[in-house]
Amino acid sequence: MEKENTFPVGLDEKLFLELWCNSLLPKPQVIADLILKSFPFAMPSDRPALVSVLVVQVVEASLRLVAVNNALADRSESVAVNLTKSLPGQSDWEEFVQFAGNLDPIQVLAHLNVGEEALPSAELLCSQNEFSVISQLISVVDSGDVVFIPQRDNANVVFSLDGNMISVSTDELEVVSLADLTANLSFIAKGFLLAYMQARSDVYKNE
Repeated sequence: MEKENTFPVGLDEKLFLELWCNSLLPKPQVIADLILKSFPFAMPSDRPALVSVLVVQVVEASLRLVAVNNALADRSESVAVNLTKSLPGQSDWEEFVQFAGNLDPIQVLAHLNVGEEALPSAELLCSQNEFSVISQLISVVDSGDVVFIPQRDNANVVFSLDGNMISVSTDELEVVSLADLTANLSFIAKGFLLAYMQARSDVYKNE
């Protein structure tokens, strides 16, 4: 039994995990969807700012996926308690990429100790081919000191930090791709966490 003050604002374990599933994990996708809907109608001068916000959503969705992975893979503490910790950083992401690139979907489920109801998430995870792009985004955005510089000569946004710069296109198809990536990452993480919660449903009923 966890201490009553383990989780924020008086939540118990079940409600805290529901907060993660229903609010924190979908948040980047919700914001990305709103950006995607407004992007075609945005002034050209506003599009770099929208892209910069979208990039932040990709990074958050990626790191929340890592947080779910780490919480499920290491059961030395409860999954919920693990999720109260700060979001992972770049080194954690790189470790996650190594793990994800070397397992098939069934091995992913075994690694996370979740049931086959999470197989769609595992299959989607193993099919991702954007990990190197995400690594570049995290390398800049995760520092918290990002600036974005709309280039005058083309349709790119340059993110710069201490000379570490990346360029992200404001082409509408590229924006769709980033929004889809955000949605995929959120879907994967939510599927894994929901599978864990479903396995514990009887425990929650008896508490």
